[in-house]
Amino acid sequence: MDLIVDKAGVLTPVEIKSGQTVSDDWFKGLERWLKLVGEKGASPTLIYGGEESYTHRGVDVLSWRQCTK
Repeated sequence: MDLIVDKAGVLTPVEIKSGQTVSDDWFKGLERWLKLVGEKGASPTLIYGGEESYTHRGVDVLSWRQCTK
């Protein structure tokens, strides 16, 4: 996990990867977060170097191009 964003008391973990192909290993820390905080935390986010944005295993996967939107 690279950073945690606090927005009005809701914590969002963010993992940032430069690779263009998503790997299952990238989700391990974010999935651990989901187990620890449950519904208290916002959906974790994975930002990567690819083009597609989608949700996978409870994690919002964002293309780096979508980060500012």
